[in-house]
Parts: sequence; C-alpha cells; structure tokens
Amino acid sequence: PEDADTKLFRQRGVVYADPKGRYIKFGGRVSGATRFRFGNTVQQVGPFDGAAFPQVWETGNEFTPSVEDDGGPVFSTTFSTAEDLLAVGTRDGRIKIWDLSSGEEVVDFPAHHGAVRDLDFSTDDQSLVSVGDDGLVRAWRIPGGTLQAELGGEGGAVHSVAVGRNGLMVAGGADHMARVWRLPSNKPIATFQGNEDRVTWVCLSPDQRSFYAAGADGRVRQWPVSAPN
Repeated sequence: PEDADTKLFRQRGVVYADPKGRYIKFGGRVSGATRFRFGNTVQQVGPFDGAAFPQVWETGNEFTPSVEDDGGPVFSTTFSTAEDLLAVGTRDGRIKIWDLSSGEEVVDFPAHHGAVRDLDFSTDDQSLVSVGDDGLVRAWRIPGGTLQAELGGEGGAVHSVAVGRNGLMVAGGADHMARVWRLPSNKPIATFQGNEDRVTWVCLSPDQRSFYAAGADGRVRQWPVSAPN
C-alpha cells in the first residue's frame, strides 16, 4: 500500500505488520535491523542476532512486547481478520494462538508432521488454514483447534496458502502446482501448473476472480480461480 514501506536488512525469519500498522511481529532467526514506515511514522526494530522467539509489538507503545514465547523456531505467522489474534506455526509442526489484547496464549496444538510453512485465517475468523512440509492443507476450527478438513498430501511440501470469502482458498508448493478449493469440499475445483519451480507464495485478488502464484523460478503468474482442472 502507498502508506506503508518495509525495508529489510539481512533478514531471515518471519516479519509482518498488520494492515493498519498497529502491530509488528517477527520470529525465526533475525540479523540486522528492520524498519517500517506507516504514513509519517517510522519505527525501527532491532538489531537482533540469533534465534528469535515470536514477539509482537504495539507500535504506539514503544515496542513493548505484548506476546512472547520461547517454544522454538517460528516458520509462519498471521493475524486474524479482526486483528485480535496472532497465530504462529513452528518448525516442529505446532500451531499457537495468542489473544493480542491480553498477551495470553489461547491454544497450542500439533498440526503437521514437520514445519508449518504458512497460515491464514478465514475472513470470519472462525477457521485457520495451515500448510506444511507433510504436504497437507488443514483447516482448524477457532479458537479450539479442532480439525475441520484435510486436503492434499500427494504433491510434496506445501509452502503457501491464501483464504478468501465463502470457503475459497488456494495453496501452492513443491510440486510446482497451485490448487483451488472451496471448503467444506476436500476436492480441488481447479489445478494449475505453470511455474517451472516450486510455488513459494500465493494470494487471492480482492474480487476473488483470480489468484497470483509466485515461484522459485522468479516469475509471478495470474490464474482465474474458476478454470477447470
């Protein structure tokens, strides 16, 4: 967005700011400093060096950590749509969710065999979708962490997932493929293979008529969500 600028210096790990610039979070191994600009305000995080545990700062509060945990390397993080929850995926396959107003942990549960590579809340915050090194796409009921649906499992590690309205979601991974589902069905409604290397990131367009898939081949491709398999 025009009012937000992010500059990373020697950054390894996960760094993310919510759309309003209210919170900043990061996890993993961080070297150097990270600066964020929202409107006319510039905030700086760091420098840090070493294995960092997940942390969240409220930008108007002098970066006082409102969430901390030392449970191991973090591979993925996401805010809920209402920006009141933070979900974290770890290297050992667990998902942890915090209430940002209190800093209290809401739930901690095993989600995948291997690292949790990406997470995304549904637009109503009733579900959280996770993907991992085990090749699975899993939807969890929030806040309890009960498994709602399990997808995939045939194409290697899944690296990214994006969840839209009315159960629509797209995921991509190691098999160079991007797949579209509409929950609660566990069958893809569309499958795309255009990237020459693994799919590293996916996102839905605002109107949900198309999605974008970025790959390790250095290309970003746009696909219509309604295309046949």
